[in-house]
Amino acid sequence: MALRAGHGQHPFRVVPSSDLSQLRIQNATITINYIAPGTQNALGDTCLAWPTGSQAAFNYAASIWGSLLNSSVPIKINACWANLGPGVLGHSAPESHHRNFSGAPVANTWYSAALANALSGTDQNDADGFDDDGFNGDVDAEMEIAYSDEGIPWYFGTDGNPSMGQYDFVSVVLHEVCHGLGFAGSMWVYGGQGSWGMAGQPTIYDRFMENGSAQSLLNTSLFPNPSSALAAQLQSNNLYLNGANAKAANGGARPKMYAPSTWQPGSSYAHLDEIFNGTANALMTYSLDDGEAVHDPGQVTMGILTDVGWNLMQPAPDLNIVTRVIGGLSLEPGDPITFTLTIANSGDKVASHVVVTDTVPSQVLSPKFASTLAITRTGVLTYAWNVAPLGVGASGVITIYGQINPGLGSDFSLVNIATLWDPEDRTPDNNTSSVLVGGRRVHFPLVMKRWPPIPDTPVLNAISDPDGDGNYTVSWNAAFMAETYTLEEDDNAAFSSPAVQYAGPDTSWNAAGKAGGTYYYRAAASNSWGDSGWSAVQSVSVRVLSGPTPGFWQSATGDEFYVTADRAHVDEFAIYVTVYGCGYYKITNATQVPISNSHFSFTGSFYANGTFSDATHCSGQDGLDYFYVSGCGHVTGGPWSYNATWQYPSGARYFHTAERVSTTATGTPDPAWRVEKIGD
Repeated sequence: MALRAGHGQHPFRVVPSSDLSQLRIQNATITINYIAPGTQNALGDTCLAWPTGSQAAFNYAASIWGSLLNSSVPIKINACWANLGPGVLGHSAPESHHRNFSGAPVANTWYSAALANALSGTDQNDADGFDDDGFNGDVDAEMEIAYSDEGIPWYFGTDGNPSMGQYDFVSVVLHEVCHGLGFAGSMWVYGGQGSWGMAGQPTIYDRFMENGSAQSLLNTSLFPNPSSALAAQLQSNNLYLNGANAKAANGGARPKMYAPSTWQPGSSYAHLDEIFNGTANALMTYSLDDGEAVHDPGQVTMGILTDVGWNLMQPAPDLNIVTRVIGGLSLEPGDPITFTLTIANSGDKVASHVVVTDTVPSQVLSPKFASTLAITRTGVLTYAWNVAPLGVGASGVITIYGQINPGLGSDFSLVNIATLWDPEDRTPDNNTSSVLVGGRRVHFPLVMKRWPPIPDTPVLNAISDPDGDGNYTVSWNAAFMAETYTLEEDDNAAFSSPAVQYAGPDTSWNAAGKAGGTYYYRAAASNSWGDSGWSAVQSVSVRVLSGPTPGFWQSATGDEFYVTADRAHVDEFAIYVTVYGCGYYKITNATQVPISNSHFSFTGSFYANGTFSDATHCSGQDGLDYFYVSGCGHVTGGPWSYNATWQYPSGARYFHTAERVSTTATGTPDPAWRVEKIGD
């Protein structure tokens, strides 16, 4: 996704939404690999030396996201300084996408690597068998980002105060990182055809997109994939994101998305509409003006990230109050008495509307107060104070003095109760404190009605796999007093040889690619006291499928394709070609090819055929025949072909080589093929 340079008429500023001291509290660890000069990143950019001050600004922007995101898995970013072309400030992409992992909220749906890691609690794109970013073997970054060196007058300050004519680097970093977090989908327009999906399945972002008539763009009965009808929707200036949190942040209305009448690669579909420019939600519009600084994602963007699956840490104060009596509890009538109310803010946002109330007992005569905090008294019969804004980590004490009524009997008792309130307080359940002075103490025995306190038995829900494809979810209710759960699987209802499929705190488990047969499941709950009994058994049947294994196939020389989940089609068949003097290209067959009698083929200026010898091996040929590349000419002569052997899964990308045979001849790109330039 790309952010483009605009030209503003006046400076516009949006600062972080809360006190800057919150940036010290990092709920997600973000590490940046600043790629060395002369190295090429996974987007095909050749990296240059980083300017002075740029990395400090990048680190500052990363700390803003680190204070807002919640992830136990570190987020790694490969960052490159490069020449990106005129008018482009930066571009980015997730390093990889993942589906049907443990903890995935929606089955058969792709999630960006950083989001998949946060949802699953494990690093999905490390040790997955692929070196996605070309660095450190199979230890991969979660996203790739590059920033432009082509004469951009950058402002590397962190105060959000660029001059007119300067572009605020912190704003651009925040924008591109947001795309890498999942603020982007798979929809595309090429050759008049709109399409979506990877291996026939959408991203989570795609699932929320609809037109002005509330029709989902994934509804293939209305908008086939691919089709000109879908292309028309994507270029209609009439796209909206229908997510509950995004709507709540936008006053109950679906946020409008950027969908100009001419498809703009890297801009269309992946940004908020221009109506959000000049507002607190301007960060994720498609361009940034000179003199503009936006250092906060805005509530609409935060709502969209929440809808796609992020657990975001919204800054908030966290107040508590403790009431004590000075001098011990063994006081007598007539004694002086002193109460202290200790107030503290342990949250990550200034508490701006704090009210403290103390109900001084009537047995305390002539009360007075003092405070280390700036307070204004508002109560008459009881003490009530408005407290000046209480900063992050700040605390103070209000002290109340008086005398215990000397006319009370020796068995007197009095209770002082203090309360604390702020409308934004994160944990209001610790905002009342009391202390008892005097009184007769009575001790009651502890009576336990449940011993030992082992958890209830969970209830296993019915399991649904209507298409029998082996992808389904097993779920159960949250059992009372449970801390963890164990899910067992077997091929018989007697569980004679069970296997543990899940053990942990979650209440669901996703099965992916199960072989044909009937599977039986049962669940039990556990805590530190013991285990519940096993739940009632639930079963699910997966049809026995023959043919090639669904998923990603690749040859040793890098040619690749997907086999669809029904094993009936080859999809996204692609080759990588180096054209001398012109660049690196990925050429993809944009239509699904049927598999018949274990064989597939397609013809034309880009052609391929193959025969599956078993579920994981295929051999055949692919090649080009006087193929036309826009901006390059016809390449290869014809026909050029290559013998290939594909398998599931396989290894690294490889570029074939080809010559330009005509740089002057004109041609028309065939809509059946998708040609992407991925490097110079």
